[in-house]
Amino acid sequence: MARTTIPHIITEDSALGGNFDIERSCTFIRDDGNYYYRSPSSDSNRKTFTYSCWYKRALLSYSIGNVFEQKQNGQNYQVAFFRDDDKFEFHGYTSSGGNQYTNHFVTTRKFRDISSWYHIIIAVDTTQATASNRVKIYVNGSQVTDFDTADYPSQNFDTFINTTQQLRLGNGQAGSQAFDGYMSEIWHYDGRQLEPTHFGYTESQSGIWRPKKIENPYSTPNNGTTWSNHLTVNTGSISNAANAFNNDVLSFNVSSVDEAIITFTPPSGGIPYKNSVRIWLRTADHKARLNGGTYVFNTGAPTVGQWMYLANGTSGILQTIDVQYTGGSLSAINAIEVDGIILVDGLNDTDGVGTNGFHLTFRENHNTTAMGYDYSARGNNFTPSGMSVSNNTHNINNDSVTDTPTNNFPTWNILRTVYGGYIYRANLYAKTSAYQSYPDHFSTMMMPPGKWYCELYVTGGANGPTVSGGVYLLEDQPASQNNYQNSPTTYGTYGGASPGYGNGTLMGLAYDNKLKELIINPDFNYDGDWVLDGEGGTWSIADGKASNSGGGEIYQTISVVNNKTYLMTATIDITADSSVGNTSIGFRANDNSGYLASDTSHTANAINNVSIEWTSNLTGNVRARCYSSDTISITKWNVKEVDATVTFYKNGSLYGSTARTDVPGMKSYCFGAMGYSYNPDTDRKIFYNANFGQKPFSYTPPTGYVALCSKNIANEFADTTNVGITTGGSYSGKVIIRPQRHFDTVLYSNGGGSAVNVNTLEFKPDLIWVKSRNANANHGLYDSVRGDNKRIVSDLTNTESTVVGPVPSDSGFSIAGSSYYNPSGTAGSATFVAWCWKAGGAPTTTNSASVGSVPTAGSVKIDGVDATAPLAGTRYPDKMSVNTKAGFSIVKYTGTGSAFTLAHGLDRAPDVQLVKTLDGANVNWMFYTKVRDGSQDYMFLNTTDSLGDSGFSGTTDTVFNFNVGASIYSNTNGRNYIMYNWASIPGYSKCFMYTANNSSDGAFFHCGFRPAFIMIKNMDNSSAHWYMIDDKRNPENECRISLKANQTGSEVTDTNFIDFLSNGFKLRTNGGYVNNSYHRIFYMAFAEQSGKTEFNLITNAR
Repeated sequence: MARTTIPHIITEDSALGGNFDIERSCTFIRDDGNYYYRSPSSDSNRKTFTYSCWYKRALLSYSIGNVFEQKQNGQNYQVAFFRDDDKFEFHGYTSSGGNQYTNHFVTTRKFRDISSWYHIIIAVDTTQATASNRVKIYVNGSQVTDFDTADYPSQNFDTFINTTQQLRLGNGQAGSQAFDGYMSEIWHYDGRQLEPTHFGYTESQSGIWRPKKIENPYSTPNNGTTWSNHLTVNTGSISNAANAFNNDVLSFNVSSVDEAIITFTPPSGGIPYKNSVRIWLRTADHKARLNGGTYVFNTGAPTVGQWMYLANGTSGILQTIDVQYTGGSLSAINAIEVDGIILVDGLNDTDGVGTNGFHLTFRENHNTTAMGYDYSARGNNFTPSGMSVSNNTHNINNDSVTDTPTNNFPTWNILRTVYGGYIYRANLYAKTSAYQSYPDHFSTMMMPPGKWYCELYVTGGANGPTVSGGVYLLEDQPASQNNYQNSPTTYGTYGGASPGYGNGTLMGLAYDNKLKELIINPDFNYDGDWVLDGEGGTWSIADGKASNSGGGEIYQTISVVNNKTYLMTATIDITADSSVGNTSIGFRANDNSGYLASDTSHTANAINNVSIEWTSNLTGNVRARCYSSDTISITKWNVKEVDATVTFYKNGSLYGSTARTDVPGMKSYCFGAMGYSYNPDTDRKIFYNANFGQKPFSYTPPTGYVALCSKNIANEFADTTNVGITTGGSYSGKVIIRPQRHFDTVLYSNGGGSAVNVNTLEFKPDLIWVKSRNANANHGLYDSVRGDNKRIVSDLTNTESTVVGPVPSDSGFSIAGSSYYNPSGTAGSATFVAWCWKAGGAPTTTNSASVGSVPTAGSVKIDGVDATAPLAGTRYPDKMSVNTKAGFSIVKYTGTGSAFTLAHGLDRAPDVQLVKTLDGANVNWMFYTKVRDGSQDYMFLNTTDSLGDSGFSGTTDTVFNFNVGASIYSNTNGRNYIMYNWASIPGYSKCFMYTANNSSDGAFFHCGFRPAFIMIKNMDNSSAHWYMIDDKRNPENECRISLKANQTGSEVTDTNFIDFLSNGFKLRTNGGYVNNSYHRIFYMAFAEQSGKTEFNLITNAR
């Protein structure tokens, strides 16, 4: 056996943003049947091995996609593959004694994520006494424990790995079992069963599993020495001495005299060890000692023997090992192991991979043979079959790519359902497959602010097809009556055969959505660039702000283009003025004749955050201008051009006279293509062979443009013009690296009458939403603003009541025994889920300050501290707790029955407000949302009612506007209310809607992160429930377990429901009200792994 845990050095490459770089991967194309193979020259350790590989899947749900196979005598074999149901299978099979499995494992989980990378490890050691330790499978660092089938091999069974038979990667000897996708960083250890920490680590700040440099701190003892030459015996002789060092624990040498002492004395002063020395003692009554120390007896050992420690957890030098059998028969040694490595005669193995071990990186790509080089010390190179590194025809057949676990690239998105087209060949080929169809193909990766370039090689489609390429709006993925996601909003160009994009032409797409800063000196660091015009007042610039004490203007001239959109943001401090007389800010004609767009509504004695979006109706100069007769100061002022541009190229030259300059900014786009075939003939069909940069571009991208990939996205974060947008842009400037510091789900069980303490959170929760999983019971919402044990119930119209519930702690919460959410009875018999959010901390008092003043100390907590400036709005909340970074706030207020505005504390308009009266009986929960069209719609959380129009004008970046006055649900005079506000934070949370497609092959929706929690409600169906789904009750990507926010029922498991994926989710059902009747459906999602950081962190495939 081999030692299962070998510690490794964590270098600077393992730090957040470290520079360990996997350079390349290899594409395996099912249609080509390509693969790599080698035939070992000798058998080695068939009992113990570890196989580690990173995979990026492409085609799904096809019959048998072998990742490796080693077949002996054409019949006995060991194989690992993705099945047609997308589960992973590993098994051995033999024809000996009748066809039968020798071991067999099928995961319960399905592997249906095609946008990122899986790390799968198979670690085998059949010498283990415990069956479940003989085969271990790990995915992204975690051991798989749920199997449809788990048949373990018998102890000491010789698998069909590490034999002299051919080992294939990417295909089987049957030839019809080819894998389609990507493989990278393949390690095979012969003779060692290793844990995931040998190959990777969980990055502590993000929770993402990452590869690391493998640097073994133990120098391997196998340096070419013939160890069997260093055995002696105190009497008689030794027969078959080499059997002790042949990498087989069941073969052994023996003394010629009963109870002789066999001594192993390694040369050169001994073998240093840093942690352990073990020996395989064959039978009971064998004993061994290290360096003349105390003998270790193998009492009660199985007939074939077992490993025994001579040193464990200590370091030293192995100078001698003495072995003796005390039962009146011959003494024997089976094997010796030092620091997890078995001593093998003549093996020179500097990195410990063993005789048939190897390390494939695919980094050398000057020819396909070089791609198969083994980068371990063993030189176990692989031979290509059907592989190509050709750069002919625009690299379309080049199997060497830079898409790796440390630099993820987009592919075509096979998860989107499109009519008349399909995707194949590592998801880089998109095809129009049906006559007179318009399939729209999306890529898998959203384009953040930057300059991005890709190439599409067009083939097929002779005699006048329609060919289109450009950028597609990711958030606009409508479903039509044919069940497919066709006809999205696109910004592209069209062209059929000559002179357009006909057969054999290369389409280049250059997308520029880099936000362009137009204001010089936006932070007022010096006097220049700003024009100060007195007009009876005085403006001055000093100490990082522009200040005014009377009537006058300040402006800067900027250049604008007709039909482009511009965003002005400014922070205006009016805390020194108790009344607002006349302050106007915005875009003004350059001749000062009038405002083109402006904001004149401001709050006295407060910090005002201004945001103005303007689509220009002219080309030329305008003024970014503020006029005020109040006592104010401006601390930051930005104007950014936010519209994007798409430029088109054909065979390396500009195509068309004008680019598309009308792409609305601050939205989510991806590269896309569409083809229409006028005739049903095969040669009319259109193929898009995509190169998003994972292969060399055929033409040099325009200046400043780069390939879209995770590394280049991380680089764009360094550009400050891309951040700071607070009105719904694709980047917010509020990067959340580890979502679990702001939201997480907890599972717990009752304590059988004792208190339950949950301490697995990374924050002190301000909102805890708790529900029984296995009993009909009410939901309970508890928050820090109202105080401990104050419950409101999402499935009822009841008022607030005192019910013992979760009491927050620094790392979770506690619940007293024999309470509603911790009932008495057998401990563990009642199970619960708690969804937890962090706001700004618990207020300690009620506000008594008037509008325009700083709120009463302790009444308003913003990001953990008391508010230090007046709030916006015409009425102050009683209490408030705010987490601006995560876009979440809790506001307690008193209704007036008349119109007013109320601060929500965030720096952007919330997408969702959940409101409940605390003292009004029989009043529904009000769920406000503006995701449909920007107006303030509503639904009732405690009912199945469909969408309605609230009549409110909605929210701004600073306040909720109760403009219609009285409302029983949210503004009755004298009643107390609680409001939970959520704003979407790119990379962390998303509140939006989708259109159902009424198909079991449901639509895919992009979130920009890997979800941890989604709440879904059909807005058009008056019978639809509020479904709540999370990753803790659904640890695999096929999420089937849900609860309903509007019902008391226990959780339900569906046959198919929804997949959580690395960058969004896909519907897997046409029922359950989440994907029926082409309805509009609301969702609110929070991240498990962030999708946007300034570091090259790639969410793991789920």
